[in-house]
Amino acid sequence: MKIQCNKMLIQRSLGTIVGILMLSHPMMMTASIASDLAQQVPNNSPEYFKGKQLLDEARKLEQQGTGESQRQAIALYEQALLIWRKIGDRIQEANTLRSIGVGYYALSQFQKAQEYYSQRLVIARELKEPFLEAQTLIFLGNTSWNLGENQKALQYYNQALSFFKTKQKLEFTAYALSGIAKVYLSLGEKQKALDAYNQELKIQRTRKDAASQVTTLSTIASVYSSLGEYQKALPILNQALEIQRSRQDINGQSKVYSEIGSIYNTLGQNQQALNLLNQALKLQQQEQANLTGHALYLNLLGQADTMRSIAVTHKDLGDYPKAFPYYNSARALLQKIANSPGEAEVLYSLSITYDELGDKQKALESLKQALEIQRASQNPAQEAFFIAAMGSIYQSFGDYQKALDKYNQALTLQRRVRDRSGEGSTLTSFAEVYSLLGDYPRSINTYKQALEIFQKIGDRTQEGVTLDYLGKVYRLNKKYLESLQSYDKALEIWREQKSLSFERSTLIGKISVYESLKDYPKALDIANRVLLLSRQQTSSFSETIAYAYMGSIYLKSGDYQKSIDASLKALFGSKKLGNRLLEANTLHNIGKAYNLLKQPDKAINSFNQQYSLQEKLGDRVGVADTLYNIAVVERDRNNLEAAQKQIESVIKSVEDIRAQVTSPDLRSSYFASIQRYYEFYIDLLMRLHKQQPSKGYDALALQVSERDRARTLTELLTEAHADIRNGVDPNVNDVASVEQVIYGTDFKSGSSLNSQDWALLKINKPLGRKYGYLGVKSLPSPTLISNQKKLFFVGYSRDFPTASYQQYFHAGSGWTASFQAGCSIVKEEANFLLHDCDTAAGSSGGPIIAMIDGEPYVVALNEGEIKDIQAHKDLINVAVKIDFLERLTSK
Repeated sequence: MKIQCNKMLIQRSLGTIVGILMLSHPMMMTASIASDLAQQVPNNSPEYFKGKQLLDEARKLEQQGTGESQRQAIALYEQALLIWRKIGDRIQEANTLRSIGVGYYALSQFQKAQEYYSQRLVIARELKEPFLEAQTLIFLGNTSWNLGENQKALQYYNQALSFFKTKQKLEFTAYALSGIAKVYLSLGEKQKALDAYNQELKIQRTRKDAASQVTTLSTIASVYSSLGEYQKALPILNQALEIQRSRQDINGQSKVYSEIGSIYNTLGQNQQALNLLNQALKLQQQEQANLTGHALYLNLLGQADTMRSIAVTHKDLGDYPKAFPYYNSARALLQKIANSPGEAEVLYSLSITYDELGDKQKALESLKQALEIQRASQNPAQEAFFIAAMGSIYQSFGDYQKALDKYNQALTLQRRVRDRSGEGSTLTSFAEVYSLLGDYPRSINTYKQALEIFQKIGDRTQEGVTLDYLGKVYRLNKKYLESLQSYDKALEIWREQKSLSFERSTLIGKISVYESLKDYPKALDIANRVLLLSRQQTSSFSETIAYAYMGSIYLKSGDYQKSIDASLKALFGSKKLGNRLLEANTLHNIGKAYNLLKQPDKAINSFNQQYSLQEKLGDRVGVADTLYNIAVVERDRNNLEAAQKQIESVIKSVEDIRAQVTSPDLRSSYFASIQRYYEFYIDLLMRLHKQQPSKGYDALALQVSERDRARTLTELLTEAHADIRNGVDPNVNDVASVEQVIYGTDFKSGSSLNSQDWALLKINKPLGRKYGYLGVKSLPSPTLISNQKKLFFVGYSRDFPTASYQQYFHAGSGWTASFQAGCSIVKEEANFLLHDCDTAAGSSGGPIIAMIDGEPYVVALNEGEIKDIQAHKDLINVAVKIDFLERLTSK
């Protein structure tokens, strides 16, 4: 099935991030933890009164609750600071440093805020004010956490906690615990975070601090949501809602409604989510007119969060046109209050929406803007998040090397700041690229690394998503039992979480397995279950996907008319949704069905529509596959020259993709995954040769085959920094003479295994240092045997090239090397290695090469074939082991 479902990237929502930012925001603690030091000595100087006037004006500006008014307030605070320093008023200086730090923090300029808090810490210690020192340590913990300096933040918070516990300052102890919990969340240690939050909640209940309880309950619910434990999160949010109702806090109620709505959306109950979110937004907008200052700031922040959640819900319902106005309104509000992390999150959501619509350039542009904003905030973990998201877009372009480069940048940052959750997500992205390049074992291994991380940090949702990915790559690797087992483990998680959306996605994965197993009744049964789930969710997108898969199942089972009927329903749905990617992939099935019904004109028409959409989407990989399908149709109706034009475009495209990949192993695995294009091309050329024997199509077919083998060999040697020279006259001083010849046999013992048909020459100059050479390495036989289809063979046939091919190969008979990629050592017998590499008369002594740590080494020498003399048939090829040669030459 070629339908590409939305990639299930489970990332922190704006609601979760905003909730954490609000908890860490010093402005939340202004009335208590950040109270000003009392002025101990009256000061009646003009400078003092001028400074106080500046402070009053700055505070009035802060009450406006916008980013611009905050910047103006900071400028006034800076003027007041100069006055306090001039008159030597250290107490007012400390108070003003706190206000400036709070202002910069509100603008998400965390480095600036940290500078002013650090100056305040110096004064607190100078004045021997331990309480002020502990308060400032919490502020420094907040900025360090936002800058991704988790260990430093933890140190600050723990120092503050120790003081507040000693002094039995419960309120401030709770603030310190909140900070410690945030750090544990960032480190992926979510159980430790929950423990700290529950300690904080216990203190708040003791103090009967209802407002703080609501904040902590909301945060605990967000942690459970991030773990995929939505059924634990909902009752906790309902507790928060009851408290807000008892307090008659309309704005607070709306925030909780928004959080509950976001969970319902995640669970696939989209319409219920939309109702709650709209209710929340209405309450927030009604309350806005009655608020000023920080309360207004929080209201606008909450509105932005709700608007983004409404946009995501409309998107999930397939109603993209309704999503964009909410995204844009949310972004405008966040710009107004200068909340750059929130704006970056909205841009990320926009990029996902553009990507789903197939507008990858806009998706990439949104991510670039988000990354620029995030870098200004100096938060490495979030910076890594957006870099990885850009890698995902490049991956969808078919630019796999750029994707790998972005993932490497992200992974480096994530490991530096110990962002375990982010590291796991990036590893899944690496694994997906490996799968696309055909290296399934490496993909599986990398997914398992990610799975281990998610299991260790207790992230059930990401664990389920990774199991889904593993199910897919096991299927591609034809390990169907492991694939089904992986999908079933994921389904256990989704049913435990009561998440219909994820359950539907996993069921779709199982459809593909049963298609591969040709168990079409089971595949169709699951597709009908997906359709039922979609209707329960009233999700037109999911319903469209279900019809698309039905079309695929009918196609593969041979019921081509039913396939077209189901696919046309999917096509109608995808056009209505405006989802060009889904539309393009549905056209793929329609085109194949029409071709199998012997209606080539309709097939070509469908494929041309698909091609046009993929060109607009920038989907190079998809374009190549569509051109291949067009070539198949043209060949089937005997329009061979038209087919040749299409397949040559395909070959050029995939070779461009392959050339950009720097890893030789990945180039090799990708080449193996696209062999059907080359096989089709060679078969087509031979058909053309039968029609027009004099046109040289047979020679071209041979050239294509040999060219691709030679290209792979050239790439290997280039990686080894070998200098390959063809037809260049060597320097006279670079001519070496042979000092010794070691023969494997005297060539008198016939065809028995004792006949070792090879020879070693020892020359008197190390010319390889200049002209290039391959190393030689002895590997244990089991190691060689385990590298199935990963070895390379170079051999010289004494009768090749023949006279008819001299125009293509100029070295002369017996001097032109043939090359094979993907052969194997089959087993060891009687101290010989048996292999399946292609050989011919004259190829005795040819090297069998393996890639070891990215470098090519000769690991065996071909020496001949065992033949069935009566049947005139080669049975198996024999090679000599390197360790035998090493023992021989060391004597």
